[in-house]
Amino acid sequence: PALDVAKETLAVLGEKQFDVVAADFMMIGSLIAAEAIGVKRVALFHMPEYLPGPGRPPGGMGLLPSSSRLGVMRDKLLTKVFHRVINQYLPALNTVREAFSLPLYSSFPDIYHQADLRLIQTSKAFDAPITPAPANVRYVGPVLDDPAWSNSEYELWPKEDQRPLVVVSLSSTFQNQLSVLKQIIASVAGMPLRCLVTLGPAMSKEAFESPENVILLPSIPHNYIFPEADAVVTHAGHGTVMRALAHGIPLVCMPMGRDQIDNAALVAHHGAGLKLRSNAKFSQIRKAIKRVLDEPSFTKGAKALQKKILVDAKAELGVSQLEELAAES
Repeated sequence: PALDVAKETLAVLGEKQFDVVAADFMMIGSLIAAEAIGVKRVALFHMPEYLPGPGRPPGGMGLLPSSSRLGVMRDKLLTKVFHRVINQYLPALNTVREAFSLPLYSSFPDIYHQADLRLIQTSKAFDAPITPAPANVRYVGPVLDDPAWSNSEYELWPKEDQRPLVVVSLSSTFQNQLSVLKQIIASVAGMPLRCLVTLGPAMSKEAFESPENVILLPSIPHNYIFPEADAVVTHAGHGTVMRALAHGIPLVCMPMGRDQIDNAALVAHHGAGLKLRSNAKFSQIRKAIKRVLDEPSFTKGAKALQKKILVDAKAELGVSQLEELAAES
């Protein structure tokens, strides 16, 4: 829908004077519209670094940088594959650019590399950044706000119940996660813990069996329940991972796609949790939950990242970067 997005963005930009357009990196039409009329443009990456570059493989495969000879060869090969795959969309991108009399790109990622800024909305301490980073890249810390649709008005366990609390939070969008949720619920049944499962809009109307130690809710704000949690089981969406780490909670990550594979790899790399396959067996899930609860090293890894994440979030680096760019206009 890039052409429609570009036209609609241009219509809004024509209503009054704007200095900057900040758009999610998937909304390339907005970035094109801003470029067409000479307004500063900012691409927002709502996840860790995804593009390949010096010292870093492409995102989406759960790979970490490697300085070994084999690692360098791996990254060069995968970078070629990455560009071959993503450049299949280049003709469509250039068709939109042509409609706005803009020069054509030779590679799809040019839309990001040529933006005035590329703000990566995570903590650099968590990520595996391109080294050295491109000149327009800034790490601005994560967004820790809860979605507006989550509800905290629930009565859960009585205060005298001091069993460890495990929160299960999978994707709020549909990722065919029904079987994964059922496997997790079956895995915690009978364990000496409390388990709160948030279903999200995609799963809230599905039927689940609920063991004695499990409560199922459509939603609950992470910032409301995470202060009480001892571990989080998640698909490793960036928002859930960041909010868990911001509370110093270790994770069991079961990625199902998108950027989740990279997030899970980074959690494990930092010693802040464990990574499982989304189709992990009953015994594997149970063992992983027990490990992150019983082994202090995982909480230690999570708390080490907690300090850096909270510093970045408090600094509001994204706001200052946007203000500085607007002042240059």
